[in-house]
Amino acid sequence: MGFGYAPIGAVLVSKRIVAGLRGASGLWKHGHTYQANPLACAASLAVQKVITSENLLENCRTQGAYLEKLLKARLQGPNSPAAPFTFDIRGGGGFWGVEFDFDCPEAATLDLRGQAFALLLQARALENGLVVMGFTGSASLDGTKGDVIVLAPAYNITSEEVEKLVEIFGDSVEGVLDAHRV
Repeated sequence: MGFGYAPIGAVLVSKRIVAGLRGASGLWKHGHTYQANPLACAASLAVQKVITSENLLENCRTQGAYLEKLLKARLQGPNSPAAPFTFDIRGGGGFWGVEFDFDCPEAATLDLRGQAFALLLQARALENGLVVMGFTGSASLDGTKGDVIVLAPAYNITSEEVEKLVEIFGDSVEGVLDAHRV
């Protein structure tokens, strides 16, 4: 095995796969989120106890509903500069997606210079102190349309932090739009 590692389990693999591995690098790198070791089990149990004792699932539901309300007001409200481009806001609890679409007449007022809006927005949000994840090409089967931002705040987020999150995110969206107006 090398480096003193001992096998901790078995993996069933067909002869064809083994032959392919042997004919190439000979290595099979793999990993799992759950390794069934005592430390990982103790840590996961401790996390579950905190989730229960601090009522984090209920907080997640409550703050998630508040986040949805504020996002929709900021991004889809009648006076929002982002409204023409904010196609959908969906999610639940502490996991939300905001989808932007630029197949609208207002898109003629923007020049993204061939860059993906989601990635520009991800970078702007980070500059402003907010970590989000941007995805592109996830709204069409051919992978050519769609800019999506994923928001996943902590389960213990407060109402004040939700408000700050929406403020930073909204400012970031508007900042990218303003920077690319023609």
